Amino acid sequence: SYWSMYAGDNCTNYVAYAESTFGVLTPSYSLGNADEWVAAAAAHGVQVNHTPTVGAVAVWGWNIGGSGHVAIVEAVGPNVSYVDISQQHMIVADGFDWVRIYRDASQNQWQGWPIAFIHFPLGALVQSQDHVASRLTARFQARSTKASLTLGAINAPRPRALHRINS
Repeated sequence: SYWSMYAGDNCTNYVAYAESTFGVLTPSYSLGNADEWVAAAAAHGVQVNHTPTVGAVAVWGWNIGGSGHVAIVEAVGPNVSYVDISQQHMIVADGFDWVRIYRDASQNQWQGWPIAFIHFPLGALVQSQDHVASRLTARFQARSTKASLTLGAINAPRPRALHRINS
């Protein structure tokens, strides 16, 4: 698992993995379930607000799934009219998808606008825009091929070796 989240197909493990590949260091504290991430991150000085940016963590409260939900903001629409998110363990049976969430709730199928966005800082090892650009390219390639960054191509066999085990 990543960042000591539950291993496998779940939103917190997916977000921890995606943020790690983007250059965010593993937090030194427990984030808990998805509905606890806002309070935990804010208590440790991480910026939390209502402004989405690419790479931020979108958060929904306990009213989704009983323990909340987190996803990665992959794109932000003009005038913050929508966000494109990647998420795991929410809509599709195999656990991974990309969804456009509109600020105007009447345009959404069911998943409303996030209650907050967490902006984890990048680690000191991320030294160039080239690193950030390469991570974004990997995410957009995953989107175009409908591939999960943690599990590979949709409906592909899922070897356990893809999940790193923290000791």
